[in-house]
Amino acid sequence: MSDTWSGQITFSGLGSGTDWGSIISATIEVESYRKNQMESWKADWEEKSEALQELNQAMLELRTWLKEYDTPREFLVKTAESTNTDAVTATASSDADEGVHTVVVNQLAQNDIWMATDTPISDTTASLTASNASMTIGYAGKSTTLDVPAGTTAQGLVNLINNNPDLSGGVRAKLLYDGSGYYLQIRGMDLGAGKSVSISSSTVPGLTSSDFTRTQQAQNAQIKVDGFPSAADKWIEIASNTAEDVIDGVTLNLKDVTGASGLKITVDTDTDAVKENIQGFVDKVNEVRSLILDMQKVDSSGNGSVLTGNYGLQMVGQSLKDLTGRQATGFEYYNSTTGLGDLYSSLSHIGILTEASESSVNAGLLVIDEEALDEALANDPTAVALLFSADSIGESASPEVSFQSLVKGLTQPGRYDVEYTVSGGKIVSATINGHEALVSGWEITGQYGHPEAGLAVRVENQADGTYKADVGVRQGKIPELVSYLDAVTNEQTGTLAIIEDNYQDIITNLEKKIEWEEARLERKKQVLTERYARLEAALATYDSLQTQLENQIAALDS
Repeated sequence: MSDTWSGQITFSGLGSGTDWGSIISATIEVESYRKNQMESWKADWEEKSEALQELNQAMLELRTWLKEYDTPREFLVKTAESTNTDAVTATASSDADEGVHTVVVNQLAQNDIWMATDTPISDTTASLTASNASMTIGYAGKSTTLDVPAGTTAQGLVNLINNNPDLSGGVRAKLLYDGSGYYLQIRGMDLGAGKSVSISSSTVPGLTSSDFTRTQQAQNAQIKVDGFPSAADKWIEIASNTAEDVIDGVTLNLKDVTGASGLKITVDTDTDAVKENIQGFVDKVNEVRSLILDMQKVDSSGNGSVLTGNYGLQMVGQSLKDLTGRQATGFEYYNSTTGLGDLYSSLSHIGILTEASESSVNAGLLVIDEEALDEALANDPTAVALLFSADSIGESASPEVSFQSLVKGLTQPGRYDVEYTVSGGKIVSATINGHEALVSGWEITGQYGHPEAGLAVRVENQADGTYKADVGVRQGKIPELVSYLDAVTNEQTGTLAIIEDNYQDIITNLEKKIEWEEARLERKKQVLTERYARLEAALATYDSLQTQLENQIAALDS
């Protein structure tokens, strides 16, 4: 029995009693070993690719976390406490020195406010003037004349003032209601003595210049800090109630004069918060390290993990280990005799090491010696913070020169040997790391095309002679890691992207070969189907002949 449709032949073998379908399926199954093998390979490479994507995502998350702490200002947490927070509050950045400061507040900064109090307005929708009028408003030394059309209401006048581009952001008007009527208020938006408001002329009935009264005078805040200025009638004047430049690294928020005579601001390092940042750094780095170790591990039976033996992954893992283990770029080992160098120049100096014991659950991960870290934080928290977060911070380790400036992103972190010769009261030659440098007066600058490009130092020893100096551009562990992660996770040139692209090429090639095998197996199945169909037809013919012969013989016998 056979049927034909869409170029395919199907049959059941009912005539011969042979299960041709099972024979064909078994044959195709045997022939599919190459396809099955390639599908298994494809699954393995897809697993490797997914593992790389997981690692890349983990590295991007690590980079995001690190960038929140990649400067000393973000990493080093300092506090500023006031003895009277109702009068003055304070915040401190990492630039603030620890200590106690005395603050006296004589007056707060104010904005200028004028009120038209003589004639209340009973109806804000009623016309103020039957004819065209004008109003001239002065602010911060500049005058603006508004045209007030006939029929303008009180609310309309408010809108004219607030929507005028010359007054926008500087002067605001509004209507105040006292229970019996409305009063027009015109106020300056900025604090400080230089931000006064004036209504120099007005022809609006009931709102002439003589109808306005100044209810608050624009003025500067006046303070003394640590007894300065010493004269009783002299004050530090600020056109704001926020003083940012009076105490280095400290922002004072002036709130009230009452109780602000002789209050104390205490600046201290929040070592607990800094320690939390360090613990966060270790935890986040360990998350990536653990992922790499898991992808490379070999179990007790010798079976590898998904990326065991992958050279690229080994390279990434070793780079991360080296970055956290070596001396920070541009830092110099501390010389206790001379007092020169960085007190802490590697993580091991503050008790952060890589666990080397293979039997430990933390094998290959960063571990913290709490006692050593506490000692380092107690000794010099700023030095600890710089080890983690110094971001292109220049310094001179030699008295012959002083550090002047650098170009961030151009000047590379590292140590630089500066050599110069003075003759006849001027610099006649200068090099940085052996490269000829630019000279301008007593300043030496690294030239483009070299790592020291943009690095500028000033010569301090200006006597005739030849001198050498050591200059450093320091980069802490966090910016170092951020720079490395930027490179390794780059979508085009990153190590992981290159490996994954290679894996994707392999997967694509396998998919093509699998398609070819599927097509070959389909053709094979078609050939077998047609062959067995013809065989079934032949058997049916012979079976029919046999039946006819048997019938004829039976007829003869009868």
